[in-house]
Amino acid sequence: MKRLASAIALTLMLPLAAETKIDRGIAVGLEVTPRALRDGDTMRIAFTVRDESGTPLGNVRPAAWLAPHGRDCTGEAARFLSGGITDRAPVDFNNYYVLALNDDATVSVVDPRFSFGGSQMLALVPLESRGEDWALAPDGETLFVSMSKAGKLAVVDTHAWKVRRSIPVGASPSRVVLREGKVWVVTEDGIAVVSGERVIERIPGNAIAFDDRNNAYVLDGGVIRRAVACGGNASAFPCPRFESGGAASALHVPPRSYIAWSKAAQMLYAADPESGRVFAIRGAKIAATIDVEKGFTQIRFTPDGRHAFLPNPGANIVQVVDTASNRVVQTADIPDGPDQVTFTSTLAYVRRRGSDTVMMIPLQRIGAANAIGVADFTGGQHPLGAGRFPSIADSIVEAPVGPAVLVANPKDRSIYYYKEGMAAPMGGFKNGSREPRAVLVVDRSLREQAKGVYAATAVVNDPGKYNVVFFLDAPRVVTCFPVEVAERPETAAKRVRAAYVEPLAEIASARAGAPAQIRFRIADAATRHTREAGEVEVVIMEAPGIWQRRMTAMPSQDGTYAIQVTPPSAGTYYVWIAAAAAGLPINNPYFIRFEVD
Repeated sequence: MKRLASAIALTLMLPLAAETKIDRGIAVGLEVTPRALRDGDTMRIAFTVRDESGTPLGNVRPAAWLAPHGRDCTGEAARFLSGGITDRAPVDFNNYYVLALNDDATVSVVDPRFSFGGSQMLALVPLESRGEDWALAPDGETLFVSMSKAGKLAVVDTHAWKVRRSIPVGASPSRVVLREGKVWVVTEDGIAVVSGERVIERIPGNAIAFDDRNNAYVLDGGVIRRAVACGGNASAFPCPRFESGGAASALHVPPRSYIAWSKAAQMLYAADPESGRVFAIRGAKIAATIDVEKGFTQIRFTPDGRHAFLPNPGANIVQVVDTASNRVVQTADIPDGPDQVTFTSTLAYVRRRGSDTVMMIPLQRIGAANAIGVADFTGGQHPLGAGRFPSIADSIVEAPVGPAVLVANPKDRSIYYYKEGMAAPMGGFKNGSREPRAVLVVDRSLREQAKGVYAATAVVNDPGKYNVVFFLDAPRVVTCFPVEVAERPETAAKRVRAAYVEPLAEIASARAGAPAQIRFRIADAATRHTREAGEVEVVIMEAPGIWQRRMTAMPSQDGTYAIQVTPPSAGTYYVWIAAAAAGLPINNPYFIRFEVD
């Protein structure tokens, strides 16, 4: 009987057998995991896309959604592509989220497309103390945040947007690095290696870097040691396993150096900002010593690993080291304190402490005999280094839809979206009263896993019959695959107690600049009677996100609610109501729409 139960459980976890449909000569196959879907499951879809000859089609960027079964497939794709506020799919497999590491011990989560016009938070994750650094697991399911004052590592579920647990790692944790299923956290007590829910090893050291084979290099009091790669097996203990004795343990560099690995040179680089020296290390020997200006704040390698950038806010320069010759090949004069460098495939982005302008350096011109070409764009209204609490995490990161970057401006309390080639950011996301000290992207969109194979995951909250809608722009292909999501018994019991929002009066003759009253009640879905909900949160937004207001509403004696808002201009407005006591989150499907003349 136990064997039979195990076999059944294994069968249910296998992918749903691939179904293939052909449209305009393009064959699209779909596999769904788990095979028996239930509400609350994380659903994985994997499309295989081939041409008439059976050749996999790579780099085609499809889109996919979950839509109610029975509707027109092409019409649903068109509706979801329109991006309207009311045209959201039950499940969107093209999502990405923008995260801000804030000054007040929180992490903001923004949905760039649907989070109330791109100006409001989808979720807010509270931390035990202000975050210092963070790292995202390769599957995007888990975020790790170091909390300095708490002495802990927060493990955040990026589906529920909640801290699953906090792991004590040592005094003042800062840098966080992920490798081979383990989290390496630099603290004042050394480096804590975390696997699962516990610290499995503590290593003396104050800096860490990894090579291409996931060997760790640790700087400890000026001594560099190399750890043997652990592999993906968290139970392989002791791990890491450090080499001891011989020349490896006698390799000394200045104790406060930054260390980084060059995959192009296959060498470790240790950079000391106090002496202005960069050491190129091969094996257990220093292969070269490079003299640079003192006071740099980073050593960052280009995506190909060929060139190292050293931003220097004191000298107002960025120096470039070529690992082929181990010398400084170019120096860019950049005023106002350049202190951070991040990369896309084509550009280096240089943040400046004393300016709101971001400098851009084309990577194709790096290493050439001529001077470095520099362009710029504004990253807000205040200097990018004007925040109260600087973070070691990046404040400029590459956006999934690009080529583009996201720029966190703490003093503006905003994150800006800049597309390469534009003169200024195309838009931005407000962060309320919080200062975004760093920015990160959780990308859940369809990604090419192998040539012609595109996969994504998402949580399916509601049971029912659905279609997986597949859309390809060029060549234009739209097709649907039926799937069914069963309801869990425990979920069915909760749904009986569900609530909904009902407007009580139509908002008539609303005028720009004049007060308008909005009345509503929260009702029980089963009885339709007014339901006690206590304090509720209300968000009013002008489409498509031009203006918004948040306010709190209290019930009147009969249990209904009324708020007053003054819309600033003519247009279409939406009102979302959230009530924790009634189980209504801010992104619930009920909203009130009204027009303003």
